[in-house]
Amino acid sequence: MIKNLVAALAVLLCGCSSLKVRTNPQSFNDRVFPPGKYRHQIDLTAIIPPNSEKSFRFSGALRMDESEINVVALSYFGTTLFKIKENLKTGEVSTELYMEQMKPFEPKIRAYYSVLRLVFLAKTQSDSQLVVKARDSSGLPLELEGQVNAETFIFNLSGYDKNKIPNKLKIQSPRFRADVSVEGYEL
Repeated sequence: MIKNLVAALAVLLCGCSSLKVRTNPQSFNDRVFPPGKYRHQIDLTAIIPPNSEKSFRFSGALRMDESEINVVALSYFGTTLFKIKENLKTGEVSTELYMEQMKPFEPKIRAYYSVLRLVFLAKTQSDSQLVVKARDSSGLPLELEGQVNAETFIFNLSGYDKNKIPNKLKIQSPRFRADVSVEGYEL
């Protein structure tokens, strides 16, 4: 019985470890954030003309694969605020808002997502969506620039880990600023 338990535990540990180790970055199409599951903390500051700002803090979860992006935003208490799902094959984006007072802000949430998706899908080389403006000494991108609806966005990446995934992301634009901290992931 102990042998069976040890064997089952060994299989379980080997199976779990294979989900968390990125062995070949090229197998993920050289993306800054390869397909996987991410947990993050977000500090968002909306800039309200003429001279006002409104700040929000929430946590979230992101699940990406080659065909789909799923984003879930959680309140301070862990309740679901909203979900966004994009089918990368069809381009269809759906949103679900779980608080009645957030429903008028659905267009803004979708607009914020359209900016975030640029970096979710960013490659470590310049592409048609984002231009790499600065790199670290090993060639990893530190600053990316892109446009959504003729508005320019700057993405600053830092804190790359052993898997070459950044744990800090700052987004700057005329309408909002966001500081994102990646708290964990599984690939």
